[in-house]
Amino acid sequence: MRRTGSRVLMALLLASTAGTVIGGQASAQDVAVPSTSAGSIITLPAAKVSDFWLTGEVKSGGQGPEFHGFVPNDGTLSKLAALPGANAAGLTVADGAPAAFDDGLDFALKALGHLSQGRIALRSNVLTIKGAAKSKADETSLEALTKAGAPAGVVLALTEIAPAAEEQEAASAETETPAPAAAPAVAAAAPSAKTETTAATASTAPAADAVTSTTEAAPAATEPAPAAEDAAAEPASEPTSAAADATMPGAASEATEPATPAASTEAAAPAMEAQQAAPAVDPAYAFSATRHAGGPVTLEGAVPADASARYFAVVAGGASTSGLTIAQGAPDSFIMNAVAGLRGLTKLEDGSLTFKDGKWALAGKAATEEALASARAELAAAPEAAGWTVDLAGPSPNEVCRAKVGEFSQTHTILFQSGSARMTDESRGALKDLASILEKCPDATVHVEGHTDSDGDERANLALSVARAEAVTAVLVEEGVSDTRLYAIGYGETMPIASNDTPQGKQQNRRIVFSVLDEHK
Repeated sequence: MRRTGSRVLMALLLASTAGTVIGGQASAQDVAVPSTSAGSIITLPAAKVSDFWLTGEVKSGGQGPEFHGFVPNDGTLSKLAALPGANAAGLTVADGAPAAFDDGLDFALKALGHLSQGRIALRSNVLTIKGAAKSKADETSLEALTKAGAPAGVVLALTEIAPAAEEQEAASAETETPAPAAAPAVAAAAPSAKTETTAATASTAPAADAVTSTTEAAPAATEPAPAAEDAAAEPASEPTSAAADATMPGAASEATEPATPAASTEAAAPAMEAQQAAPAVDPAYAFSATRHAGGPVTLEGAVPADASARYFAVVAGGASTSGLTIAQGAPDSFIMNAVAGLRGLTKLEDGSLTFKDGKWALAGKAATEEALASARAELAAAPEAAGWTVDLAGPSPNEVCRAKVGEFSQTHTILFQSGSARMTDESRGALKDLASILEKCPDATVHVEGHTDSDGDERANLALSVARAEAVTAVLVEEGVSDTRLYAIGYGETMPIASNDTPQGKQQNRRIVFSVLDEHK
């Protein structure tokens, strides 16, 4: 059994030690241990996970449940491990469980206890239950449990229970009639200084092109479980039997006593095993979600239940559900995969999520490297992430530079002596940081634009703006930026961004603008 919720480190320290720090490259914090300890036990907190999930599965044959995922503490781990025949080796103690996780887990375990085979999945506060009931009584209990609803704060996104198969023996030793399988699966879901200041600014990068993909759904309803057919009477071979109508979901037909033929030898009716109908998976089940230019997510295709549609809309940031249809036939892990994919899609500027021909795919582009990493992390939480087709891209090197130069311009001001192109030492140091940024986009062209206020002669201001732009490029070249990439341009007082009638406006107009371009224009 794997218990990683608490890691215990024994630190044997010499009394002469001034102090010891225990840490590591994957550690969030260093832990300082006083030198006076002759032997200290240090308990480090459990690692925090952003995607908290747990699954439990029971298989036919009377095996106990098998669990995977995360639990919030050792007590919960011990409770699950103590269940009859349980395998909790796939569980890890971690921090990050939502407030309603424990209540959702208790509810899920109640349902799991009524299944002969099936699976419960709890991700954050979203619960799905799928499987076959042990008996008709368990089926009734499951129906009552789901009708009562999940605990507060827990979303019951899908409940799909196949009816129990119960063999019924006839009172007569000569014949044995099968109990017909019951009806369709039950689907239930609940719901500045005195020196002259020149501000550094950056031009705005254009928006990225959209990447959209829409997959139309081909939903199909799951057929109800067929009832057993009446046995035909053959006087010379088999006795006649009549089966009661099975018209109510979950109801088993009662077998009547077979009629005895007037003249026949004894013949036993062959035993017929009732066939249990598991929820059918529709190979044509399809679903898609798209996002364009950072706008709202569009949802289309089939989902298992109304509650699933509503929850998908919330995960997708308030998307409309008008393009969704309710249809049975979704694979067991459909909801969990869809939620992971939708969370990943919301991190992209443009992208598409599709489920088609039994395969999941996510493609698109993120606006930043951080958003790209976040999208990949969300996708990694999908139950079948290894089988996904993933085509994700981050911003180009030039786009990264534009964003970083924009941040630089917001936090740095280029200072010159009044009326001259002589730069302060502080500003020269800031340009060293800018040169480091420009190393990330070696193929980009950089325009350095100088601007002044309207004080003094217009032609003198134009010459001053050019001189200041050239001074900036000279420092950048000293810091390793190729001069073939740099263009110094002076506009003088011709392009003000504020009124020159106030000191504040004049200060805004005295500025250096950096533009990162794909090519010189």
